[in-house]
Amino acid sequence: MFPADRLDTLFVIFAFFVQVVLLVFFAARKWAFDSAMQLGWIVFALGIPAAILSVVLLIRGKPWYMWLAGFLFAAWAVFGYIVDIAQPVEWRSPILWPVFIP
Repeated sequence: MFPADRLDTLFVIFAFFVQVVLLVFFAARKWAFDSAMQLGWIVFALGIPAAILSVVLLIRGKPWYMWLAGFLFAAWAVFGYIVDIAQPVEWRSPILWPVFIP
């Protein structure tokens, strides 16, 4: 087993941090939806450092499953920001399939 370098460690720390933030955000959406939506931009803004980290991991030759994660999160963050904050779309009840599927 190879020892983890600093980028591997940074990837793991950032991944756990994002998971905790998402857990708190989705719990807050359940119990305090309006408050969560006011602070939702912060969660979606985490897509920026995720994309930057993915670019660094890609340039440094890390495996695809490490750098792809940040790009996917950034894409989700852009989509979520548009649908939930910038131009809110009521897609949860009833389910609006073109928005729900992505």
